[in-house]
This record gives sequence, structure tokens and C-alpha cells, in this order.
Amino acid sequence: MDVQTRVGMPIDEFIRENDKAPFELVNGERIPIVPTGAIHGFVISSLLEALFGWVSIHRIGKIFTETTFIRLDVSNWVKGSRIPDIAFYTQSRLDEYLASMPDWEDKPLVLIPDLCVEVVSKTDNYEDVDDKVVEYLRIGVRLVWVVKPRSQEIAVYSAEPTKWLTITDILTGGDVLPDFSIPVADLFPKT
Repeated sequence: MDVQTRVGMPIDEFIRENDKAPFELVNGERIPIVPTGAIHGFVISSLLEALFGWVSIHRIGKIFTETTFIRLDVSNWVKGSRIPDIAFYTQSRLDEYLASMPDWEDKPLVLIPDLCVEVVSKTDNYEDVDDKVVEYLRIGVRLVWVVKPRSQEIAVYSAEPTKWLTITDILTGGDVLPDFSIPVADLFPKT
């Protein structure tokens, strides 16, 4: 008889354990969240300033920072979780989610973001970041930005071919963030 092991954990256990020490749940393994350096915070701050300005003008969504989202296998079983540095949700999807989830305040978001941003830290393994991008796209994230502060580059992933941007380029939001743009150079400290 072939017995399959269920990957993940009950949502109440996930919430309790995540409150003690935040982690991502990937293929049943807990991946602890590791503190980052100053450059990581600088890049996130620069992106947030631009994104919050854009959102306040267009009012078509919400920006979240380091907020857990989960994928449920069945109603109360967490099969995976991620904590992007920045996530964007369109307002219509977020409104629908909040209306359908009366106890949403006490849980991680059970909603896949439209945009995920990952800022690569010196403690990050590039293979793990690549795996995260593949997973994001597979589960329905429409746009992924991977920001590499050391080389001052951004990789843009979507249904289109991957784009690599340098400090001479402009980062745009495509269909997810219409009319959003920022010079890549503005995301990094001037040296």
C-alpha cells in the first residue's frame, strides 16, 4: 500500500509558529526569514516611495511589505507560504478577498499577489531566488521584479520574455501597474 505524506501544516499551527519566528513554508520545509543589510532597506524604501506615490494617484490597489501569503490545500491546511519584500494586489481582487474572508485580519493573506518584489541580499542563494521566481509565476503572480543591489540590476519576469534592466533603464509596471515608471538608477544610493 502506497501512503502519501501530506506536505504542510494546519493553518492554526502555521499562524502560531509564524508568530514566534517568521518563516516561509516551501515543499514542507520551514525557511527562516534572515535579517538583511542596509542596502536592502535602502532599495525597498526607494521602491516603496515610488509605488505608494503611484498607488495614491491611481487608487487601483494596495502595497504590502514583508506580508505573508499562503496557499491552502484544503480549507485549513497550509501547503506553502511566501513573504515577498513587496507585494501588490489590485483593489478589485483584494476587495473580493476581504468580502469572502470575514476573519482575514487574524490570518496570513490567502491571496496570490499580482506583483512580487524580491531584493537580493548577500545572504540569499541565487538558486533559491530563481526557484522563488518560478514558483511565483507558476502560482499566478503576474509580475516579478528581482532587484540586485550589488550589480544595480533588475530582472523583470512576466508572461513576456525576461528583461534585464541596468541603471540606464526605466523600470515600468506593464499591465499590472499601468503608467508606473521609475529610473532604475533612482533605486540605488548615489555613490
